[in-house]
Amino acid sequence: MRILVVGAGGVGGWLGGALQRAGASVGFVARGAQLAALRHHGLRLERGATSTLVAPVVASDDPATLGVADAVVLAVKTYSLDAALTALAPVLTQETAVLTVQNGIEAPERAAAAVGRAAVLAGVAYCELTLRAPGVVGCGAAPVRIVCGPLEPDGAAAQRAAELCAWLERAGVTAQHSPTISVELWRKAIFTSGMSGVSALRRSALGPLLADATSLAQITAVMREAHAIAHACGVRFADDPVQAALALARRFPADARSSMARDRERGAPLEVDALNGALVRLGARLGIATPANQALVAALGSGGAS
Repeated sequence: MRILVVGAGGVGGWLGGALQRAGASVGFVARGAQLAALRHHGLRLERGATSTLVAPVVASDDPATLGVADAVVLAVKTYSLDAALTALAPVLTQETAVLTVQNGIEAPERAAAAVGRAAVLAGVAYCELTLRAPGVVGCGAAPVRIVCGPLEPDGAAAQRAAELCAWLERAGVTAQHSPTISVELWRKAIFTSGMSGVSALRRSALGPLLADATSLAQITAVMREAHAIAHACGVRFADDPVQAALALARRFPADARSSMARDRERGAPLEVDALNGALVRLGARLGIATPANQALVAALGSGGAS
């Protein structure tokens, strides 16, 4: 299977490296120091005391040079998504599936507007992956899990879903094909809107946040607003997704940090607009008040470093 990974950071680097080790033909789209490291040294995957070098790897800053793909894994941050989608045209065929793994709820439809709904495989990534240095990706204690589903049940992405999931499983990633991917997207959005937003705001690991009554109340308020919007959009859950999200957060190590909290610590752009900003926009269209999410957007900015 020919797989193009666009964005070779934590998620993209780990998935692409694992897929190449499993025998897939993988090309990486990267830039800057990460591109230089991939070209000269390959990609190192670290988990606990285990370190594995994947080399050589094929990498470029131009997707057109890497040839057509059976599947594209879009692993860039949401603020880089539009540029990445614009550059994809030369690698797409009528059978290519485009997997989105961005946080938030808007990425699949943004991808659909660029490449067509039939091609989009909406995905949700559950993992603790970090780009530790150029060419070095670290994996935390949590397992790496991908849940995905096509936007169109009869489209090209639907035909590729089982094949891509099989390759991910072969690569050591827990992969699940979901016929109700909107539920999964919203479940993850509820979790990240509260945990990522508040952890970035308070520059805190998850454990201290959950142990502090004020922080916990803020997280819960953000999540409740997200749940109300999901419900207004017709999404139904078999359980209380807010309580499920809090339970999930408590299973993480106390010193675990969200990717947005880490981004704020290093002065990188934030995804607050894609997470909390998207909820504010959608809430306004639906007539649902979102004061807790508005407060996070105001405090953290529209996505720039702060």
